[in-house]
Order: sequence, then structure tokens, then C-alpha cells
Amino acid sequence: MANIEHLNLANFRLFKHFSLEPSPNINLISGINASGKTSILESIWYLATGTSFCTKNLDDLFHRTSDSGSIFSENPIHLLNIQAKISQENDSLATPTTYSIQRKDGKNQFFIADKIQKNAIKHAEKLATVLVTPENLLMIGGAPSLRRKRLNWGCFYIFPLYHKILSRYERALKQRNKALKRQYANQEIQQWDSILAREARYISECRESYLELLEPHFKHALECTVHSLDSKAISMKYDNTINTSPATELSEQFWLHSYEKSLQRDRRDGYTNYGPHRGDMHIKLQDRMVDNWLSRGQWKILSSVLLLSQAMLLKQKSNLQPIVLIDDFSSELDAKHQDNFIRYIHDHIGGQTFISAVSTDRLKKEIKHYNIKCFELMDR
Repeated sequence: MANIEHLNLANFRLFKHFSLEPSPNINLISGINASGKTSILESIWYLATGTSFCTKNLDDLFHRTSDSGSIFSENPIHLLNIQAKISQENDSLATPTTYSIQRKDGKNQFFIADKIQKNAIKHAEKLATVLVTPENLLMIGGAPSLRRKRLNWGCFYIFPLYHKILSRYERALKQRNKALKRQYANQEIQQWDSILAREARYISECRESYLELLEPHFKHALECTVHSLDSKAISMKYDNTINTSPATELSEQFWLHSYEKSLQRDRRDGYTNYGPHRGDMHIKLQDRMVDNWLSRGQWKILSSVLLLSQAMLLKQKSNLQPIVLIDDFSSELDAKHQDNFIRYIHDHIGGQTFISAVSTDRLKKEIKHYNIKCFELMDR
């Protein structure tokens, strides 16, 4: 179980130096706008993934008077695998393991117990983090890339080879698209087809299997949090972007034939039209696409349910206890749904949760019987 006991920020965003000792359960972070609420959640996400949910340029994360930034977090890891120390889970004398990320000269460096890591993979594996932000609450009705990110996130934890296979696919895709754009000979383009076909089969199978695993959790979370929608009428399906009958086996040979068949179109467009990089997650209610007839507010609610159901599946299948980050909570969901979601997190997901909002007064009253810790940030 990953649990942040102490979080220390140095030269990060608004904070020259900042320390936090959160609760292992629910943490409410309040404060006026621009006080650093979102930055605290962003620092945890950055520690776990090496990326930001607020900017693509990671040098924006630096404190404006600093030329380098670092985030350190001391985490006692108690996972149900060979690295876990379950007997010490409640041992206050156990020495926490230090996970840190440092950025300097345009590069991230990851450390576990002062040992440098090749990349963010070990951090992501141990610090599984579910992120709920105003932006990804539009996932249901938004671009397919938003839903693909969620599929990739989920498959990363459930299928051990998924990240490696996906990386190989993306490298081959980049080379094929480069050859298409430069109008290389057919042979130079098609040399990548066999790699793409092999990896596309595995990626598609993983995504289909993942949604089969996720659907019952999605329905259960819907039953617990949203009483206005019939969870029994909800269905989830992976769309490979190729029109086929349900009986069609998406084998390696099928994908290879698809790439060969689409070569002329791909040449004309300058990119590869088919494959997992165009895949999508479809959610239907009574056989109708939910993004076509539900309101924008309902999109947000369903997106929240989807994210929480992913956390629940992760906990069940991988024995990892995810950390849940919810940014700007009160501005995106009405009071009833806020309470329902907090109750679901507390009763079913458990673990450590960080919630930011301008004001948490109402929430504190509603969940006062839970084990919560409150932080109020001052104007910086």
C-alpha cells in the first residue's frame, strides 16, 4: 500500500519550500485561487509519472526564481507482492522509502532510496495515481485521445507486457508515418507493417479484455453514486476503428492485411489511418452512445464514475492501493454527487485521497465522521 507520509517541495511552482504531512485517508486542501492547491496535487502526479496535468512544458514547473526543481516524498510501500512489507504496515518504527524526482537542464531524474532509476516506470508502478480534474471530466464527450489515455493507464497495471508492447508499436508507427510523409517507396513503408500488426493484435486484445473487466466495476460505481441512470442499461466496448463483424478475429494477419489494403489512402493522407493509435472506448446507454444524448453535466458525472471504477479495478486485480487526486472538486459536481463520490471512495476504494477546493466547509460537515485531515493554504 503506497501512502505518502510526508511531502516536501523545493523550487516547485509557487513554492520555494513546502512540506505536508497528509492523512493516510482523506485530505481536504482549501484556499483562495492561486494559493497553490492544484500545485500540490500536480506535484504528487509529477512524482508518480514524471508528467504534469497542467502543462506540456515541464520547465514551467520551476519556481520562478529557481533554475532547477525537485520533489521528494517519503513513502512506506506495503504492497501485496515480493516487495511488500505487510508486517510493518502499521509499524510506526518502520523506515519509509524515499521516492524523489529532480529536474535540471531540461531532464527528469527519478530516485528510489537515493538510487537513480532509468525512467518513471518504477515510480508509476508503486505510486498508482488516479487523477480527476475539470479537463478529464469531459472525457466521455471529448476527443478519443482522452479515452485512449485511460485505456493505456488501466492496461499498464493489469497486463505486465502492455507498456513495452505499446512503446514498440508507437516507435514503429512513428517510422511508418515518417516514410509516408516523405513518400518513400512501398517497400520502405511496409517494412514496419509486420511489427505494427503483431503489436496491434496484442494491444487490441488487452484493451478489449480490460473493458470486460472494468464494466462490472463501472456499473457498481454508477449504482452507488448516480441514481438517475440505469446501470443495467450501460455497456462498454472497445472500437478498433475498423468496421468488422463481431465474429471477426482481429489477428496479426488481419492487421497486416488492413495495413496493406490502406497503403494508398495512407500515402495520400501522409499518416497511418488504422490501428490502436486510433482506437476508442465506447460507452452506451440502451444501445445509444452516451455522448450523443446526455448533457454536459452528465458527461462529467460519468467521467468521474469511470475514473473511480478504474481505481476499484486496479485495487482488486493488482493489489495496488491507488492514490486518488481530485482537483477543484466543488466547482465541477453538485453537492449530492460530491457526497456520493466521497462516500464511494471511503467505503470501496479506501486508501489516500487528496481533494482541492476553494472552500471545503460544506464537505467537512458532511464527512466529519470520516478520518479526514484539512489544510488551508494562505495567499502566496
